[in-house]
Parts: sequence; C-alpha cells; structure tokens
Amino acid sequence: MSRNDIQNPACRLCPLCYDRWRPSYHVLFTISSNCYIRHMVHPFLQLMISLHQHNTADMNIPIRRVITAHDPKGIAYFASDDILTPYDPTTAPDFLAPTPESSFGVIQIHRSRTFPVNNQRPLTSEPNRTLVPLADTKGPSCRIIDLPPAESGWMHRTLSLDYAVILSGTAGFITDGGEEKILKEHDVIVCRGTNHEWVNRGEGLARIFVVVIPSLPVVTEDGTVLEKTQAGEIFDPKEEDD
Repeated sequence: MSRNDIQNPACRLCPLCYDRWRPSYHVLFTISSNCYIRHMVHPFLQLMISLHQHNTADMNIPIRRVITAHDPKGIAYFASDDILTPYDPTTAPDFLAPTPESSFGVIQIHRSRTFPVNNQRPLTSEPNRTLVPLADTKGPSCRIIDLPPAESGWMHRTLSLDYAVILSGTAGFITDGGEEKILKEHDVIVCRGTNHEWVNRGEGLARIFVVVIPSLPVVTEDGTVLEKTQAGEIFDPKEEDD
C-alpha cells in the first residue's frame, strides 16, 4: 500500500491514516467525511477511527490493552483484549472521565504485585479506574498519564526506577535542582528516584507511558535517606495487602 491509496491528498501526511496503519489492509472504509483509505477489517477499527477524529487536547483518548497468559499445559494464549479509557482520580469513587478542568488523566494498565514477577498470578483484579499508589513496593506497574496544555504535576519523589516514553505531545521534565529537559514524541527518560515534576510544554495533549519499578531509597553522602514524597490518599493511597 502506498500514499496513493489514500484518495484525499489533504490526508496523505496523516500518521493515523498512513504511517501507523499501512500493513496489508485492503478493504475500503470511510475514516471521515473526506478521507478514504484501504484497510483490512479489524475488530478495533472503530478505535482507529476514534483516534483519527480526536482533537489533540481531547482527554478521553482510549487505548487497547492485550494481556497474555499460559494455559495449564504451558501454551500461551490471550487472556484479555480490552479498551481502556482515561479517568480523573480526583473523582473517586465514581472515576469519571477527565474534563477540560482536570489537572490530568490516567490509565492504569497493569500491576504485577510481586518482584520478581510471578507470571502465573491470576488476573483477578482490574487496576484501571482505581486509586493506585504512585509506586508499588511489591512489584512493577505501568500506566499512561495525560497532561492537558499548560498543566503540570507537582514536585515529587517515588522509591522507584521509572521508564517514561512520550507517546504524543511535548513534556518538560523538571528536577529539584532547577534543570529541565524538553521531551518530544518518542523520547525516553529514565528517572532513577529523582525528585521531579512533569509539565506540558506543547499546545496539545501530552501523553506519557510510564513503567514504575520499586527501588531502594537513595542515600546521600552524609547518610540522609531520601524518602518518597507524601501525596495524599487520592494520588498515593496506602498499598493494599494481598
């Protein structure tokens, strides 16, 4: 498939219409009123259409999460295949969708609850639309954070090693030493327990994918132990026993 397969020249540079969806699709679909592209029928085509039509500052862009597992004989299979939508944790226990007034939105993707991870642990609980600690102490977790334009988080430290990938938009990563790095789409930052703050430096939504792994605390040369920042029951609730 080439860019010539897209009937509307105005849409030929659209990454959702070409770069992300080009492999071997062959059935004609209407993506919007004036944009046509050849696509294979796909169970989540409606998700693709929804992403294409979303405004860049939309706080309700869903993701698709697929989880694998093993059957009793050790053969791999797909345990779940779900669409997850962002929520505003300050609206707990209703966990409503973020609005233009929300400071941020979040999608909780997975929590392992052990380390090393037990890949045979039953998938009995759904982490999305719950209150989750900023950094679990029992095992790795991952989430998506959405920052609307001109919004920022707060200066905080977690006892964790964080791998953060900018999925879309532009975000600033500020340290307590006053330094800042501007991160754009596809940039990656490794946060090794440092005190930091996120801020949206772009005009659209900044979407960040973060993997959080529990770590030992940092100890300074004079023996001071750098503890985690207390963020309250909404943003950093007590970790449950299980």
